Amino acid sequence: MFSLILQSAKENDILFHIPIKAPKYANRFSTDRKDFTSSNINVCYGNGRKGKNGKVTPRNWFETQITVSVDITREPNYPKDKPFFLVTDDGYMFEAHTTAQNNKQLTAYGNDRIFGRWIKGRLVASGLLKPFDNKDGDPDRLGMVTEEMLKQSHMTTLELHKTNEKRLGKVFKRNEKNRLDKKQWTEEPLDVWTIHFCD
Repeated sequence: MFSLILQSAKENDILFHIPIKAPKYANRFSTDRKDFTSSNINVCYGNGRKGKNGKVTPRNWFETQITVSVDITREPNYPKDKPFFLVTDDGYMFEAHTTAQNNKQLTAYGNDRIFGRWIKGRLVASGLLKPFDNKDGDPDRLGMVTEEMLKQSHMTTLELHKTNEKRLGKVFKRNEKNRLDKKQWTEEPLDVWTIHFCD
């Protein structure tokens, strides 16, 4: 899932600060979209995935997206179109991409749980967050990431910093529904960005 990064990547002057949007603890049952109780880092508490048979399956608890403001996504150097590598501050690397309307969703590429394992895993390790399989097993929403948790852990903002490095990575083809076809892919040189938390 992860691979260790070489320590040679040199950052350049292109960087973005992306606030992580989460509800206050008192608002974790809110249905107001502005509270982000079922989107962004807490997308697993939103609607499940509807299969071909019409059955809805709850999203995995580790599924995570980071919603990026349009002021950032409009910037010419913001990563779009192709996937890219993210190198975390604890030395791991995985592919990511920006998707949805206006490229507003930052998420892992090819596996929507990797990002959540990195972010939520830190909160679990610190004892602030309790892991669950999905929302159905969490009636009290103790597995929901809150604004207070992020502040206490100094994880309120992600800093995305481009490097001058490129590494070969998988680029999946898309099917007729514009979804990733993980059975068909090419290997291409991809940009490398570093990512870490800041207040």
